[in-house]
Amino acid sequence: MKRANALMELWPWAGMVGAAAAWALDHQVGSDSTFYRCGSGNLVTVVVGLLCLLVAGASGFASFRLWRSDAETSARRFVALLGFLFALLLALAILLSSIAGLIMPECLT
Repeated sequence: MKRANALMELWPWAGMVGAAAAWALDHQVGSDSTFYRCGSGNLVTVVVGLLCLLVAGASGFASFRLWRSDAETSARRFVALLGFLFALLLALAILLSSIAGLIMPECLT
């Protein structure tokens, strides 16, 4: 029961942590696949980008739901709002890098 309470204490941070982890994974895998797997790097970039976009969206939605809740304190709602907005910003970054994977040529060298 203590573990469940600890997870509920961290719930407002879901948007920040989840979206940041998704963006970091997308950025790292995208750059590595572009440099080390030139022939199939764009497909990997797009697939990983879409999966990371789902993770960022889910974590942002979790923060959005907490922000809209009336049962939370104002401090927790503020952190949830920041998490939601941060998740939107990083989802845009993930989306743009995925679009770049679709329109860029496979090998530039």
